[in-house]
Formats: sequence, C-alpha cells, structure tokens
Amino acid sequence: MDGKRKRVCAIAFATILLLQITSMQILNPAYGIHQTQKVSWQIVVVSHEPVCTIYHYQLAQKYQIITTEYFKLYEFDTNHYQPECYSVQNFEWKYQKPDDLDLLILIYDRDLGREKLQPLGIGGFYSHFDGDITHNHTIIFCECSSFRFSDPSWILSHELSHFILNFLGFDLNKVEDQIHLIDNKYDYCMEKEYDKTCTKIATYIEHHDLGYKVKVMKPYHLAIGMSFFNETLEEIKIKAKDLKLFKQITKWWYEGKITNSEYSNSLEILTGQSFDNVSSDSFLEESESIILTEPSKEEKVVPSSSQKSFSSEDILRAFPFIGDMNSSPNFSNDYPEWFKTRATLWLNEKISDSSFAKSIEVLKNSITDEK
Repeated sequence: MDGKRKRVCAIAFATILLLQITSMQILNPAYGIHQTQKVSWQIVVVSHEPVCTIYHYQLAQKYQIITTEYFKLYEFDTNHYQPECYSVQNFEWKYQKPDDLDLLILIYDRDLGREKLQPLGIGGFYSHFDGDITHNHTIIFCECSSFRFSDPSWILSHELSHFILNFLGFDLNKVEDQIHLIDNKYDYCMEKEYDKTCTKIATYIEHHDLGYKVKVMKPYHLAIGMSFFNETLEEIKIKAKDLKLFKQITKWWYEGKITNSEYSNSLEILTGQSFDNVSSDSFLEESESIILTEPSKEEKVVPSSSQKSFSSEDILRAFPFIGDMNSSPNFSNDYPEWFKTRATLWLNEKISDSSFAKSIEVLKNSITDEK
C-alpha cells in the first residue's frame, strides 16, 4: 500500500470512529505518571525511636549522597525528592508517597534493622511489583553492620544495581547469579585474602561532605550509560499532518472508546509497522512481582529458586505495606502499562512527539524480539 492510500485509509478510519464517538473528555488520570524521562527517587529513614534524632538525619544525608553518586557511576539520569524521617509508628500512616515516585529507599536504623530485617536472614532487599516497569520499586536496608552481612553502603549499591538492571530490562536470573558471585568474592577479599582480582568487583565513592571513601559494588559495565527510551532506530516516522489525527485516535484508545485491535490498525496504517502481536509481557521477560534479597555471608552458593520464593513470602508477611504502596491499576490486558503511561504523558503534552515516537519504536522492537 503506497503512502497516499495509507493516508486515505487513516482518514477513513478516523471518520468512521468520529461517527461512532460524539463526546470527548479532558484527560485527568488519577495515578502517578512520569513528568520526565528521569527516574524519581526518595530516601526515607525509619526510626525505632518515637522521634527522629540528629543521628537519623545524618543517615539520610549520608545515603542521599551515596545514592546520588552511585547513579552517576551508571550514568543513570534521575531526579530526587528531599529525604524524610519518621518513627516506625508514624511511617505507614503519615508518609505521603509522591505520585510520580519510581523508587522508594527505606533505611531502617540500627535497632529497627536488627528487629525487622536480620531475623529474616537478610541485610536488605529490592522489590518491584506488577505494572509499569518505570514505577513501583522499593529498596529496604538497615544501618546495622553485622558479621553475617556486608557493610550497609555495599548492600545499598547491591540493591541499586538490582533496580537499575531490572529497570533496563536485563535478564534478572543471570544478573542475580552474577551479583551474588560478586558478593561472595567481596566477602573473600575482605575476610580472607585481598589480591589484585578484588579491584575488579568494587569501586569507591568520594564526596567532600562524606569525608571518607565509601566502597561500593562496581557497576555492571554493559548497563553503564543505557536508558530505557533512548535506544531507538529512526524507523518510526509519522508525518506532521497526521499527528493531530493520531493523537485523537490515541486519546480514544486511552479512554476505552476503541479497542486495542483498532488502535493497532491505526499504528500500522500511520507507521507502516505491524503491531498485531502486542502483549503485556512483550517487553519484559518477567511481569510478576520481584523480590531480591541481600545474601547472608553464611550462604556460599546462590540460593535456589525455591529458597528465593520462600524468602519473598517471608518478606511480604513482614512488610505487607510494600505491596499496598506499590500497587497500581492494570489498564490493559494487551498493551503494556508503561506504553499507556507514555501515551498519557504525550496526550497531556508532558513529553514531545519525538519522545512518544521512541516509545512506539521500543514497543515495535519488543514485538520483533518476541517473534
């Protein structure tokens, strides 16, 4: 079908839809969405005491710096909210999670960590719940050094690596194995023998406000500089005069006034690409909830799948609020939620036409990779 016929088909398709749809409403979504392509995060310190002390605010400042600098090692573009602190009694009812927050980092103080985390056999964990891969991430760890676990700064870098690599779409099974092997090597280097191979697993963060070097897990080299939306080919091109029509069709699809199949037909007509096999897991290999823990030093091998599952159940029982806090609506059984989120931003003019075109390209490539 040549370009002229495609445009005629697009106009005819839109005309039919216009005859079917007589009322339109302004979008006002009630869920958190990204205002930019940057990841937004926040540190919250949770105190075992009835109030937060100078010690707790110093913790917040320390790990705010470490997190910021660690993201820089990955060349990972982020925004952050100011750190906060709550007592454990006040946190669950008083903390107001920002609507566009992607990653929440909870730091338990020494006494709370010994009470809540260490009895589970973990020094910290990372979780992600169903829905938009660019949303609903949590890290919890404690400022409570113990021989059974690594230094808290190392644990934080461990969990941040889990978050970054999951966000970027790496195979989590392979990544988990590699990260735990690095942990075992780190323990060997710290407790038995330090040799030249130890320099390959760790690096240092320096900052004038810290006053000392902080040892962290060296970033996974393949992920440095990557971005979820910047790896795009210049194949998806929608002519300027078709954009207005396409935006209207996208709005109808978002509002449920046309089906996924009809929207896919529109994409195919306007871009010349096939979107027949779109599915909610076309981008991610795993769409279920993920909880990855910091291994105890007593573990000499990577935990088996059954051990991971048991640990996840224990964590969910101990921290039921993380599921509620990270829950998000499932808008579509076919298109992935991250794409609908991006469509919402485009319709509200929060991202550019070219940025949404990149999202279409990521979607197209994920379908191609699945075939």
